[in-house]
Amino acid sequence: MKKIALTLAALLSSSAYAQGLYVGGTVGEAQTLNASNQAAWNNSSYNPAFGALVGYQFNRYFGVEGAYTEAGKFGNHAVSGKTDVATLEGVGYLPLSNLLSLYGKLGVGSATSQSVSSAAPGYSGTTRISSTYGLGLQFRVNALFSARIGYDYYRSALNTPDGTADFGSNAFTVGALYHF
Repeated sequence: MKKIALTLAALLSSSAYAQGLYVGGTVGEAQTLNASNQAAWNNSSYNPAFGALVGYQFNRYFGVEGAYTEAGKFGNHAVSGKTDVATLEGVGYLPLSNLLSLYGKLGVGSATSQSVSSAAPGYSGTTRISSTYGLGLQFRVNALFSARIGYDYYRSALNTPDGTADFGSNAFTVGALYHF
């Protein structure tokens, strides 16, 4: 019993960062907004968002992360579709305690929008490369696992009969990370 207590104490007293490679997954909700008037395409409803990521933390304050996120669905009276995003971001950490850190992400994303159905001709998917950012909190559960809650913003586009319509996706997620 004493060995178990000592092992648990050692795991729970680990610092808020671990230098090295990590992998993880996220799940949450995303809302797609029309960039011209910021009106939700989905009547202000949120759709499921899922993601997978791999990263490397260089030190207590900086890392890099690559991720793939299914950033949700969009739709209005004329078209419906979905957006997937691949990102590469620098991650900055601000330790708040030994177990909790605030993080911010800034990088580039390649968002691919696909038109799933259209009541009007002339709508088609496209790929947009642009900046992306996010922020959140990361909690160190033990030496191997961390939990996250975060917000990410992605820019996307869709080809329309009148040109290209820009829009963005707000994603609110929770996630788990495994540190090697």
